[in-house]
Amino acid sequence: GITEEELAHSMNGMVGSYPFKFESNPAFLGQLMLLDHIGKPYSDLFSFKESVQKYKSKDVVRRISEVFGMKSQVILVLGDKTLEKELKKLTGKYGKLKVIDYKKFL
Repeated sequence: GITEEELAHSMNGMVGSYPFKFESNPAFLGQLMLLDHIGKPYSDLFSFKESVQKYKSKDVVRRISEVFGMKSQVILVLGDKTLEKELKKLTGKYGKLKVIDYKKFL
């Protein structure tokens, strides 16, 4: 997991480097255009620090497992058909197994 100390270190780095994204007029305009494109208010530029600091390590760990957890991963194994028997033993741990003949892609 992620400790609160590790999270604080990362957050401080993010918050500390954030103003440097606006060192030039084109960079500032780019951030405004991004906010406009994703439908966010321009005030988000000024509330970044508060937005970042509201997260706790448990929130980050939960989100990481949602995005990168084994349930949402696709594992590709390329090899001899004899591997199928061994791989089927792992389906309880890693989820369903789907075998596709490589000739289908030629």
